[in-house]
Amino acid sequence: MAETPPRRGEDGGRTILAAFGTALPESVVTLVAVTTGESAEARNIGVGAALGGPLALATVAYGVTGAVLLLERRWHRERSAAPGGRAPGDEQDMRPLAKGQRWFLPVFTVGLVLVLG
Repeated sequence: MAETPPRRGEDGGRTILAAFGTALPESVVTLVAVTTGESAEARNIGVGAALGGPLALATVAYGVTGAVLLLERRWHRERSAAPGGRAPGDEQDMRPLAKGQRWFLPVFTVGLVLVLG
């Protein structure tokens, strides 16, 4: 008898637990720095880690993703057998990245103002 595939809810739960487990050590260090810091400087380090880490990772991830998309588009256009055919990296593929950028840039700006202000 064939096994039934797991339901989406189970996969989603596993994904959330994996993300939580991966982020837990970093979160605990930040929490300890903020809650048990004896000086304002120690607490500021925790706040900076909480704000700066995700923004720095997102900045690198968006840069790498954009560079790969541009290189892929160029590569596929150069090697496309059918002139004028749709190649990966066209406008249709760029829409999800553009949507992510529209969310990321305002959030990054607010975070930058909070950190520097």
